[in-house]
Amino acid sequence: MTGKEGRKFILDKLLVVDANNIYIRLAKNNPSGAPEDVTFADLTEATFAGYSAIHAPAFPSATLNGSDQGETISPTLTWTSGGGVSGTETIYGLYVDYYDGSFVSHLLEWVPFAAPITISMDGQTIEKKLRMVCGNLVP
Repeated sequence: MTGKEGRKFILDKLLVVDANNIYIRLAKNNPSGAPEDVTFADLTEATFAGYSAIHAPAFPSATLNGSDQGETISPTLTWTSGGGVSGTETIYGLYVDYYDGSFVSHLLEWVPFAAPITISMDGQTIEKKLRMVCGNLVP
């Protein structure tokens, strides 16, 4: 197996991990600092009517991208407002967390949106896909 094929293989194996305790949530605040410096406590989860966190979806098998990295893209994740939205709520990004079963959640990733999205009425949707890329391993 070459290095290129190995990168794809590693990502495919990582995707087999049980995702039942991994959630994708929307954030209604915009924490300051670099995304990698944001902590779980810095984020405030969305509360608009109809909102709920999404369990991490099954990702398709990885392919090699143009940079010879293993890559996969999730199915579309959709959040839809409904049930009597009142007022407005601005969504600044999404975050992924892992619940370890002992009443503790761990932030895995914070992904700010290029532009905030405002929810102000029933039937509005936020649709996003997550792209996972696995390149060279660095010790």
